[in-house]
Amino acid sequence: MVGLEILQRFFEGLFSGVVVITRVRDFLHEIGMVGIHVTQQRRLEVSYLRELHVVQVAPVNGNQLERGQRVTELMKQKQYAPMTVAEMAVSLFAVDRGYLDDVELPKIGDFETALLSYMNAEHADLMKKTTESGDYDDAVEEAFKKALDDFKANHAW
Repeated sequence: MVGLEILQRFFEGLFSGVVVITRVRDFLHEIGMVGIHVTQQRRLEVSYLRELHVVQVAPVNGNQLERGQRVTELMKQKQYAPMTVAEMAVSLFAVDRGYLDDVELPKIGDFETALLSYMNAEHADLMKKTTESGDYDDAVEEAFKKALDDFKANHAW
C-alpha cells in the first residue's frame, strides 16, 4: 500500500514525462520497499521545486533549485537502456548525498555514465550483491560513500 501511495503522489506531483515516471516506477517495482525513503524524498523535493519554479509563490533558495535540476537531469534515462537495481540505487544515492552538486547540468549524464562504468568495473561484487538481494542497509550506504568519494577524487567524467 505504501508503494502505491508513493507512486500515486509521484504521478500527481511530477509532470516531466514518461521516461522519468517509467524509471521511478521500475525502480520501486524492482526493489520493493528497499530504498523507498530516498526515492520518496527525491520525488517530494522535485515536485515541490517544480511547483515553486512554475508558480513562484514561496521564496526558495538557489541550492534547492539547483538540486532539483540535477535530480531531473539524473532521472532522464536513455531509451532501451534498462538499469539494474544497483545502478539506480547508486545514482539516487549520489544525488541524495550531494555528489552531483558541483557537476555542471550538461555534464550530469556523462557523470552518471562514468560513475556506473566505474562501479560496474571496480565494485562489481557490490553491484551484483545489491542487484540480486535488493539489500540496502548501512553497509551498502558506506560502500557507496567510499566508492563515490574515490570516484570523485580520482576519476574524470
